[in-house]
Amino acid sequence: FLGFCCSSLWLCVGLNNSNVPSIIPNALGVPLALLQLVLIWWFPRSPKAKEGPAKSEADAKPAKPVAEIDVKKDLHPGSELKRRGRADSPAPKAEATTNKKSEPSMNTS
Repeated sequence: FLGFCCSSLWLCVGLNNSNVPSIIPNALGVPLALLQLVLIWWFPRSPKAKEGPAKSEADAKPAKPVAEIDVKKDLHPGSELKRRGRADSPAPKAEATTNKKSEPSMNTS
């Protein structure tokens, strides 16, 4: 509905200003939006589509409460953080941070 309204209003603006670049796409947009509205009216949604998708067996089982989920399945330190995507990055090497060598200057004299 909004596509039809938008295209028809911009078509009116284009016709009023004699602006061909806005007339052409909106002249095509009005009948296409009208065709879309006619098809929506002609083929309404079926009652099954309104109910939603069919429930599977996995959907029928109640989910475990958060308190019952065993978070510590892995006994490795930091594995929970890795699983949740929050693992710490490795520490920088001591050499790279403490021993900064001065770069040779480029003297062309």
